[in-house]
Amino acid sequence: MTRSSVTSLLPLAAAAFVASLLASCGPPSLSDSAKRGRKVFMEDSEPTCIKCHELMDAGSPKGLGPNMDMKRPSRAQTIKSVTQGVGIMPPQKGILTKQQIEDVAEYLAEVAGR
Repeated sequence: MTRSSVTSLLPLAAAAFVASLLASCGPPSLSDSAKRGRKVFMEDSEPTCIKCHELMDAGSPKGLGPNMDMKRPSRAQTIKSVTQGVGIMPPQKGILTKQQIEDVAEYLAEVAGR
């Protein structure tokens, strides 16, 4: 193999390395609590969170409520907002269990803005 043939292969090798590195990184896996919280966000709340809140991980479109990827609420903020309601968002206390509220807070903490 000549020097020029080796040199011409370097960009291809570099591209293959970067592609394999990116593929192996992938999105982080969710904790068990966040997995349950994702279900709460998409299905269990009333109305469902995805009807009003945009969140890339959930594939939810722009809605009436804040974009969770931009807001990136803390766990405490989410728990308070979901429990008590805020603005036009109805409180979920009595609809969701304490565990479900904690799970959705964990889900947003793990995925919002990432």
